[in-house]
Amino acid sequence: MNRVAAALGQFLADVRNQKLRTTLTLLGITWGTVAVVVLLAFGVGLERQTKKRFHGLGDRVVMLFGGTTTRSFRGFPEGRSIRLRESDAWTLQQQIPEIERISPEYSRWDSPVRQGRQVLRPNVAGVWPDYTYMRNVIPDMGGRFINREDIEGRRRVAVLGNRARDFLFEGENEDVDVVGRRIMIGETPFTIVGVMKPKQQSSSYSSRDRDRVFIPGTTHRAMFGQVYLNNIVYQTASADASRRVEGRVYEVLG
Repeated sequence: MNRVAAALGQFLADVRNQKLRTTLTLLGITWGTVAVVVLLAFGVGLERQTKKRFHGLGDRVVMLFGGTTTRSFRGFPEGRSIRLRESDAWTLQQQIPEIERISPEYSRWDSPVRQGRQVLRPNVAGVWPDYTYMRNVIPDMGGRFINREDIEGRRRVAVLGNRARDFLFEGENEDVDVVGRRIMIGETPFTIVGVMKPKQQSSSYSSRDRDRVFIPGTTHRAMFGQVYLNNIVYQTASADASRRVEGRVYEVLG
């Protein structure tokens, strides 16, 4: 015990005699600790932000596009064009149980969208109800997404990306509810049924969802006469199933 007291006394004496060195040492330790904590916090924050931005495109989501074959198969030559139809999506859903949700997707850039004097040329996408969950296109309060009745009735209804809404209704307060109001897509009137809730999105395959206009897929097909899809979006039941499903997709579609 006496040794401990003696050592402590010697330490305090050294501190009093070397105040500058002691102060600098303590500052160095403190600064180093703070720097480590800040860097760790920055790293965790960056990781969360990155995950959030990627989540804006969707979770466990696969975008399936057409293309051309790179090799011959069962008598078919290489370079054969592969185009997707709506029926392909429903075939995949029926034959691959691991596919939890699916939506065909049509896409156009050549139709002006007007509201009053405001004219926008956004990506107009024709989709099905499951699209909202897969792609995190969630309507803001008071609105809704495309539903089954819209699909079956080929209704002329639209869901606006939040920035598309701001442009088309420029000059109006952001709090003003535009659900129920009309826009023109080409020469066809559409009723707004929802506005997308703002989200972070770091990647896209057409354009950012905030700039897009979504309408029922059946309405899109009837309006523009498209036979082939731009792509199919599907979501697997789990992340582990994604690779297995990919192989089955190629088998089913040939």
